[in-house]
Amino acid sequence: MVHRIPKITYCRALEYLFLYVTLAYWLIEATNIVVIRGIQSTILSILLYRRQKKLPKNNLYLTSLILGSALLTIMLKSSYFKIDISMFSAVFVSVLLMSAIGWNEFCIVFLNFMYFISCFSLCTFVLYLIIPSVFFALPIVHATAETANVFFSLVPLYMNDYYRNFGCFTEPGVFQIYLNLALLIGLFINKITVKKTAIFCITIITTFSTAGYFSLFTIIAAYFFNKTDSKADRKLKKYIASISVFGVLLIAYLFVKGYLDNYLYVFTKLSELAKEGSTANVRFKAFTLGLARFKDNLILGCGWGEWIELYLLGNNLTCTQINYFAIYGLFVGGIFNLAYVYWAQSLCKLRIAKAFLVLAVEMLLFSQDLVGNEVWTLIMFCSYERMIFHTQRIQRASAVKLENC
Repeated sequence: MVHRIPKITYCRALEYLFLYVTLAYWLIEATNIVVIRGIQSTILSILLYRRQKKLPKNNLYLTSLILGSALLTIMLKSSYFKIDISMFSAVFVSVLLMSAIGWNEFCIVFLNFMYFISCFSLCTFVLYLIIPSVFFALPIVHATAETANVFFSLVPLYMNDYYRNFGCFTEPGVFQIYLNLALLIGLFINKITVKKTAIFCITIITTFSTAGYFSLFTIIAAYFFNKTDSKADRKLKKYIASISVFGVLLIAYLFVKGYLDNYLYVFTKLSELAKEGSTANVRFKAFTLGLARFKDNLILGCGWGEWIELYLLGNNLTCTQINYFAIYGLFVGGIFNLAYVYWAQSLCKLRIAKAFLVLAVEMLLFSQDLVGNEVWTLIMFCSYERMIFHTQRIQRASAVKLENC
Protein backbone atom coordinates (compact mmCIF):
# COMPACT_ATOMS: atom_id res chain seq x y z
CA MET A 1 0.00 0.00 0.00
CA VAL A 2 1.44 3.37 -1.05
CA HIS A 3 1.13 6.20 1.49
CA ARG A 4 0.79 9.64 -0.05
CA ILE A 5 2.62 12.56 1.45
CA PRO A 6 0.03 14.92 3.01
CA LYS A 7 -0.56 17.97 0.86
CA ILE A 8 0.65 21.22 2.45
CA THR A 9 -1.91 23.98 2.03
CA TYR A 10 -1.03 27.63 1.43
CA CYS A 11 -1.93 28.58 5.02
CA ARG A 12 0.00 25.66 6.51
CA ALA A 13 3.07 26.63 4.45
CA LEU A 14 2.83 30.16 5.87
CA GLU A 15 2.65 28.71 9.39
CA TYR A 16 5.84 26.71 8.83
CA LEU A 17 7.50 29.80 7.35
CA PHE A 18 6.55 31.78 10.46
CA LEU A 19 8.18 29.19 12.72
CA TYR A 20 11.33 29.12 10.62
CA VAL A 21 11.64 32.92 10.64
CA THR A 22 11.04 32.91 14.40
CA LEU A 23 13.43 30.11 15.38
CA ALA A 24 16.24 29.88 12.78
CA TYR A 25 19.25 31.49 14.46
CA TRP A 26 21.23 32.32 11.31
CA LEU A 27 18.29 34.31 9.94
CA ILE A 28 17.66 36.15 13.21
CA GLU A 29 21.36 36.96 13.55
CA ALA A 30 21.64 38.28 9.99
CA THR A 31 18.42 40.35 10.02
CA ASN A 32 17.40 43.46 11.94
CA ILE A 33 14.80 42.70 14.63
CA VAL A 34 12.41 45.27 13.10
CA VAL A 35 12.54 43.39 9.79
CA ILE A 36 11.94 40.07 11.58
CA ARG A 37 8.91 41.50 13.38
CA GLY A 38 7.67 42.92 10.08
CA ILE A 39 7.92 39.53 8.34
CA GLN A 40 6.21 37.79 11.26
CA SER A 41 3.38 40.33 11.38
CA THR A 42 2.90 40.18 7.59
CA ILE A 43 2.62 36.36 7.61
CA LEU A 44 0.15 36.38 10.49
CA SER A 45 -1.88 39.23 8.99
CA ILE A 46 -2.26 37.24 5.75
CA LEU A 47 -3.44 34.23 7.78
CA LEU A 48 -5.90 36.42 9.70
CA TYR A 49 -7.29 37.80 6.44
CA ARG A 50 -7.59 34.44 4.69
CA ARG A 51 -9.28 32.82 7.68
CA GLN A 52 -11.39 35.91 8.42
CA LYS A 53 -10.52 35.87 12.10
CA LYS A 54 -10.58 38.69 14.63
CA LEU A 55 -8.39 39.46 17.63
CA PRO A 56 -9.98 37.91 20.77
CA LYS A 57 -10.97 40.42 23.44
CA ASN A 58 -9.44 38.47 26.35
CA ASN A 59 -6.00 38.54 24.72
CA LEU A 60 -6.34 42.27 23.96
CA TYR A 61 -7.23 43.01 27.60
CA LEU A 62 -4.23 41.04 28.86
CA THR A 63 -1.97 42.64 26.26
CA SER A 64 -3.10 46.10 27.37
CA LEU A 65 -2.32 45.28 31.00
CA ILE A 66 1.14 43.94 30.19
CA LEU A 67 2.10 46.74 27.82
CA GLY A 68 0.68 49.41 30.12
CA SER A 69 2.85 48.20 32.98
CA ALA A 70 5.86 47.80 30.69
CA LEU A 71 5.36 51.32 29.33
CA LEU A 72 5.77 52.73 32.85
CA THR A 73 9.05 50.82 33.17
CA ILE A 74 10.19 52.11 29.77
CA MET A 75 9.36 55.76 30.59
CA LEU A 76 10.72 55.80 34.13
CA LYS A 77 13.57 53.30 34.08
CA SER A 78 14.88 52.51 30.62
CA SER A 79 17.44 54.27 28.47
CA TYR A 80 17.25 51.59 25.75
CA PHE A 81 13.87 52.43 24.23
CA LYS A 82 14.52 50.57 20.95
CA ILE A 83 15.33 47.33 22.78
CA ASP A 84 12.24 47.63 24.96
CA ILE A 85 10.02 48.10 21.93
CA SER A 86 11.64 45.29 19.96
CA MET A 87 11.33 42.87 22.89
CA PHE A 88 7.75 43.70 23.73
CA SER A 89 6.67 43.74 20.12
CA ALA A 90 6.88 39.97 20.64
CA VAL A 91 3.70 40.33 22.70
CA PHE A 92 1.88 41.82 19.69
CA VAL A 93 3.23 39.06 17.45
CA SER A 94 2.04 36.43 19.94
CA VAL A 95 -1.44 37.98 20.05
CA LEU A 96 -1.56 37.80 16.25
CA LEU A 97 -0.25 34.23 16.42
CA MET A 98 -2.95 33.18 18.89
CA SER A 99 -5.60 34.77 16.69
CA ALA A 100 -4.37 33.70 13.24
CA ILE A 101 -3.33 30.15 14.06
CA GLY A 102 -4.81 29.32 17.46
CA TRP A 103 -3.29 27.12 20.14
CA ASN A 104 -4.51 23.75 18.82
CA GLU A 105 -3.33 24.45 15.27
CA PHE A 106 -0.03 25.80 16.59
CA CYS A 107 0.63 22.57 18.52
CA ILE A 108 0.20 20.53 15.32
CA VAL A 109 2.43 22.83 13.26
CA PHE A 110 5.08 23.13 15.99
CA LEU A 111 5.25 19.35 16.46
CA ASN A 112 5.67 18.74 12.73
CA PHE A 113 8.23 21.52 12.40
CA MET A 114 10.35 20.28 15.31
CA TYR A 115 10.08 16.69 14.08
CA PHE A 116 11.47 17.77 10.70
CA ILE A 117 14.26 19.80 12.35
CA SER A 118 15.07 16.80 14.57
CA CYS A 119 15.29 14.37 11.65
CA PHE A 120 17.32 16.82 9.54
CA SER A 121 19.74 17.65 12.36
CA LEU A 122 20.26 13.96 13.18
CA CYS A 123 21.17 13.33 9.53
CA THR A 124 23.70 16.19 9.46
CA PHE A 125 24.98 15.15 12.91
CA VAL A 126 25.81 11.65 11.64
CA LEU A 127 27.01 12.88 8.23
CA TYR A 128 29.58 15.18 9.86
CA LEU A 129 30.99 12.25 11.80
CA ILE A 130 31.42 10.32 8.53
CA ILE A 131 32.56 13.01 6.05
CA PRO A 132 33.25 16.29 7.90
CA SER A 133 35.05 17.86 4.93
CA VAL A 134 31.73 18.44 3.13
CA PHE A 135 30.62 21.00 5.72
CA PHE A 136 33.73 23.21 5.50
CA ALA A 137 32.61 24.37 2.05
CA LEU A 138 29.30 25.74 3.40
CA PRO A 139 28.57 29.30 4.66
CA ILE A 140 29.80 29.96 8.20
CA VAL A 141 27.54 31.15 11.02
CA HIS A 142 29.09 32.30 14.29
CA ALA A 143 26.78 30.90 16.99
CA THR A 144 28.24 29.82 20.36
CA ALA A 145 30.68 27.91 18.15
CA GLU A 146 31.70 28.29 14.52
CA THR A 147 29.10 26.38 12.51
CA ALA A 148 28.30 25.41 8.93
CA ASN A 149 24.89 26.62 7.80
CA VAL A 150 22.84 23.79 6.27
CA PHE A 151 19.73 26.01 6.32
CA PHE A 152 17.76 23.74 8.68
CA SER A 153 20.73 22.87 10.86
CA LEU A 154 23.91 24.51 12.14
CA VAL A 155 26.78 22.01 12.23
CA PRO A 156 29.67 22.85 14.60
CA LEU A 157 33.01 22.59 12.81
CA TYR A 158 35.66 22.72 15.53
CA MET A 159 34.14 21.04 18.60
CA ASN A 160 36.25 17.94 17.92
CA ASP A 161 35.60 15.25 20.55
CA TYR A 162 32.85 17.26 22.30
CA TYR A 163 30.62 17.33 19.23
CA ARG A 164 26.96 18.35 19.90
CA ASN A 165 23.73 18.82 17.96
CA PHE A 166 22.75 22.50 17.50
CA GLY A 167 19.65 22.03 15.34
CA CYS A 168 18.89 25.40 13.72
CA PHE A 169 19.54 27.22 17.01
CA THR A 170 22.35 29.24 18.56
CA GLU A 171 23.45 26.38 20.83
CA PRO A 172 22.39 22.86 21.93
CA GLY A 173 20.99 24.27 25.20
CA VAL A 174 18.42 26.28 23.24
CA PHE A 175 17.68 23.38 20.88
CA GLN A 176 16.83 21.08 23.80
CA ILE A 177 14.25 23.58 25.09
CA TYR A 178 12.19 23.33 21.91
CA LEU A 179 12.72 19.58 21.61
CA ASN A 180 11.48 19.02 25.15
CA LEU A 181 8.59 21.43 24.58
CA ALA A 182 7.62 19.50 21.44
CA LEU A 183 7.80 16.21 23.36
CA LEU A 184 5.71 17.71 26.19
CA ILE A 185 3.05 18.92 23.75
CA GLY A 186 3.07 15.57 21.98
CA LEU A 187 2.67 13.49 25.13
CA PHE A 188 0.13 15.65 26.96
CA ILE A 189 -1.81 17.45 24.20
CA ASN A 190 -1.50 15.95 20.72
CA LYS A 191 -1.04 12.19 21.32
CA ILE A 192 2.35 11.71 19.71
CA THR A 193 3.40 8.53 17.89
CA VAL A 194 6.09 6.12 19.10
CA LYS A 195 8.34 7.07 16.16
CA LYS A 196 8.20 10.79 16.91
CA THR A 197 8.76 10.15 20.62
CA ALA A 198 11.88 8.11 19.83
CA ILE A 199 13.23 10.74 17.40
CA PHE A 200 12.75 13.57 19.91
CA CYS A 201 14.43 11.57 22.69
CA ILE A 202 17.40 10.58 20.51
CA THR A 203 17.84 14.19 19.33
CA ILE A 204 17.77 15.47 22.93
CA ILE A 205 20.49 12.95 23.79
CA THR A 206 22.67 14.30 20.93
CA THR A 207 22.50 17.83 22.37
CA PHE A 208 24.48 16.61 25.40
CA SER A 209 22.71 19.24 27.49
CA THR A 210 22.46 18.61 31.24
CA ALA A 211 19.30 20.71 31.50
CA GLY A 212 17.91 18.83 28.50
CA TYR A 213 18.47 15.46 30.15
CA PHE A 214 16.89 16.53 33.44
CA SER A 215 13.91 18.05 31.63
CA LEU A 216 13.47 14.92 29.50
CA PHE A 217 13.47 12.73 32.63
CA THR A 218 10.87 14.88 34.42
CA ILE A 219 8.58 15.07 31.35
CA ILE A 220 8.64 11.27 30.96
CA ALA A 221 8.11 10.83 34.72
CA ALA A 222 5.10 13.17 34.58
CA TYR A 223 3.70 11.18 31.64
CA PHE A 224 4.06 7.87 33.46
CA PHE A 225 2.49 9.18 36.68
CA ASN A 226 -0.34 10.90 34.81
CA LYS A 227 -3.63 9.02 34.97
CA THR A 228 -4.96 7.90 31.59
CA ASP A 229 -7.75 5.66 30.35
CA SER A 230 -6.52 5.58 26.77
CA LYS A 231 -5.33 2.27 25.32
CA ALA A 232 -2.98 4.18 23.00
CA ASP A 233 -1.40 5.97 25.98
CA ARG A 234 -0.85 2.71 27.85
CA LYS A 235 0.77 1.22 24.74
CA LEU A 236 2.99 4.28 24.30
CA LYS A 237 4.08 4.07 27.95
CA LYS A 238 5.23 0.48 27.38
CA TYR A 239 7.24 1.53 24.32
CA ILE A 240 8.79 4.49 26.16
CA ALA A 241 9.73 2.23 29.08
CA SER A 242 11.39 -0.22 26.70
CA ILE A 243 13.22 2.53 24.80
CA SER A 244 14.36 4.13 28.08
CA VAL A 245 15.78 0.89 29.46
CA PHE A 246 17.55 0.14 26.18
CA GLY A 247 18.89 3.71 25.98
CA VAL A 248 20.25 3.71 29.54
CA LEU A 249 21.94 0.33 29.02
CA LEU A 250 23.45 1.46 25.70
CA ILE A 251 24.80 4.73 27.14
CA ALA A 252 26.17 2.89 30.19
CA TYR A 253 27.93 0.39 27.90
CA LEU A 254 29.45 3.17 25.77
CA PHE A 255 30.70 4.97 28.88
CA VAL A 256 32.23 1.77 30.29
CA LYS A 257 33.99 1.11 26.98
CA GLY A 258 35.35 4.66 26.98
CA TYR A 259 33.58 5.84 23.82
CA LEU A 260 31.91 8.74 25.63
CA ASP A 261 34.71 9.83 27.99
CA ASN A 262 34.70 13.35 26.54
CA TYR A 263 31.01 13.71 27.40
CA LEU A 264 31.32 12.92 31.12
CA TYR A 265 31.23 16.69 31.67
CA VAL A 266 27.48 16.55 30.99
CA PHE A 267 27.02 14.72 34.29
CA THR A 268 29.68 16.53 36.36
CA LYS A 269 28.63 20.13 35.72
CA LEU A 270 26.67 20.43 38.98
CA SER A 271 29.78 19.57 41.01
CA GLU A 272 31.46 22.73 39.68
CA LEU A 273 29.03 25.21 41.22
CA ALA A 274 31.81 27.08 43.05
CA LYS A 275 34.14 27.12 40.02
CA GLU A 276 34.15 30.58 38.42
CA GLY A 277 33.03 30.45 34.77
CA SER A 278 31.64 26.90 34.94
CA THR A 279 28.17 26.23 33.52
CA ALA A 280 26.65 25.62 36.97
CA ASN A 281 28.30 28.76 38.35
CA VAL A 282 27.01 30.86 35.43
CA ARG A 283 23.44 29.59 35.98
CA PHE A 284 23.59 30.32 39.71
CA LYS A 285 25.12 33.75 39.11
CA ALA A 286 22.36 34.56 36.60
CA PHE A 287 19.76 33.87 39.29
CA THR A 288 21.50 35.91 42.01
CA LEU A 289 22.12 38.90 39.71
CA GLY A 290 18.49 38.90 38.57
CA LEU A 291 17.24 38.57 42.14
CA ALA A 292 19.41 41.50 43.28
CA ARG A 293 18.02 43.74 40.51
CA PHE A 294 14.46 42.68 41.36
CA LYS A 295 14.94 43.47 45.06
CA ASP A 296 16.15 46.96 44.17
CA ASN A 297 13.29 47.55 41.69
CA LEU A 298 10.30 45.59 43.00
CA ILE A 299 7.41 47.41 41.33
CA LEU A 300 8.65 48.54 37.90
CA GLY A 301 11.83 46.51 37.46
CA CYS A 302 15.18 47.93 36.39
CA GLY A 303 14.32 48.25 32.68
CA TRP A 304 16.52 47.22 29.78
CA GLY A 305 19.01 50.04 30.35
CA GLU A 306 20.46 48.56 33.52
CA TRP A 307 19.89 44.99 32.32
CA ILE A 308 21.88 45.50 29.11
CA GLU A 309 24.79 46.80 31.19
CA LEU A 310 24.95 43.43 32.94
CA TYR A 311 25.13 41.69 29.57
CA LEU A 312 27.86 44.08 28.41
CA LEU A 313 29.90 43.16 31.49
CA GLY A 314 29.96 39.57 30.22
CA ASN A 315 27.21 38.06 32.35
CA ASN A 316 25.14 35.24 30.87
CA LEU A 317 21.66 35.95 32.30
CA THR A 318 19.87 32.70 31.60
CA CYS A 319 17.10 32.53 34.23
CA THR A 320 13.87 33.53 32.43
CA GLN A 321 11.70 33.51 35.55
CA ILE A 322 13.75 36.01 37.53
CA ASN A 323 14.57 38.00 34.37
CA TYR A 324 10.91 38.96 33.90
CA PHE A 325 10.74 40.18 37.51
CA ALA A 326 14.09 41.99 37.29
CA ILE A 327 13.40 43.82 34.01
CA TYR A 328 9.69 44.63 34.29
CA GLY A 329 8.84 44.29 37.98
CA LEU A 330 6.37 42.42 40.11
CA PHE A 331 3.23 42.77 37.95
CA VAL A 332 4.58 41.65 34.56
CA GLY A 333 6.87 39.07 36.17
CA GLY A 334 3.93 37.66 38.11
CA ILE A 335 1.73 37.44 35.00
CA PHE A 336 4.28 35.39 33.04
CA ASN A 337 5.46 33.14 35.87
CA LEU A 338 1.95 32.34 37.11
CA ALA A 339 0.91 31.51 33.54
CA TYR A 340 3.71 28.96 33.04
CA VAL A 341 2.97 27.18 36.33
CA TYR A 342 -0.77 27.07 35.64
CA TRP A 343 -0.29 25.83 32.07
CA ALA A 344 2.00 22.96 33.11
CA GLN A 345 -0.16 21.73 35.98
CA SER A 346 -3.38 22.01 33.93
CA LEU A 347 -2.13 19.32 31.52
CA CYS A 348 -2.09 16.58 34.19
CA LYS A 349 -4.68 14.94 36.44
CA LEU A 350 -2.68 13.60 39.40
CA ARG A 351 -0.71 15.83 41.77
CA ILE A 352 2.58 14.00 41.39
CA ALA A 353 2.34 14.27 37.60
CA LYS A 354 1.53 17.98 37.94
CA ALA A 355 4.59 18.46 40.17
CA PHE A 356 6.92 16.73 37.70
CA LEU A 357 5.58 18.68 34.71
CA VAL A 358 5.78 22.04 36.49
CA LEU A 359 9.37 21.16 37.44
CA ALA A 360 10.15 20.31 33.79
CA VAL A 361 8.78 23.62 32.49
CA GLU A 362 10.59 25.58 35.20
CA MET A 363 13.90 23.87 34.31
CA LEU A 364 13.42 24.74 30.64
CA LEU A 365 12.79 28.37 31.51
CA PHE A 366 15.68 28.44 33.98
CA SER A 367 18.20 27.17 31.42
CA GLN A 368 18.03 30.12 28.95
CA ASP A 369 16.86 33.73 28.64
CA LEU A 370 13.44 33.47 26.94
CA VAL A 371 12.15 36.96 27.79
CA GLY A 372 10.38 38.30 24.70
CA ASN A 373 10.27 34.88 23.05
CA GLU A 374 7.21 34.55 20.79
CA VAL A 375 6.55 30.85 21.45
CA TRP A 376 6.69 31.17 25.23
CA THR A 377 4.64 34.36 25.16
CA LEU A 378 2.03 32.40 23.19
CA ILE A 379 2.04 29.77 25.96
CA MET A 380 1.35 32.57 28.44
CA PHE A 381 -1.75 33.64 26.45
CA CYS A 382 -2.85 30.02 26.10
CA SER A 383 -2.55 29.54 29.86
CA TYR A 384 -4.85 32.46 30.64
CA GLU A 385 -7.37 31.28 28.05
CA ARG A 386 -7.42 27.89 29.79
CA MET A 387 -7.79 29.66 33.13
CA ILE A 388 -10.75 31.73 31.89
CA PHE A 389 -12.39 28.67 30.30
CA HIS A 390 -11.97 26.66 33.51
CA THR A 391 -13.41 29.49 35.62
CA GLN A 392 -16.41 29.88 33.31
CA ARG A 393 -17.06 26.12 33.40
CA ILE A 394 -17.05 26.15 37.22
CA GLN A 395 -19.43 29.12 37.23
CA ARG A 396 -21.82 27.35 34.83
CA ALA A 397 -21.72 24.20 36.95
CA SER A 398 -22.46 26.24 40.09
CA ALA A 399 -25.36 27.98 38.35
CA VAL A 400 -26.86 24.60 37.33
CA LYS A 401 -26.58 23.33 40.91
CA LEU A 402 -28.35 26.44 42.24
CA GLU A 403 -31.18 25.96 39.72
CA ASN A 404 -31.63 22.36 40.81
CA CYS A 405 -31.79 23.24 44.50
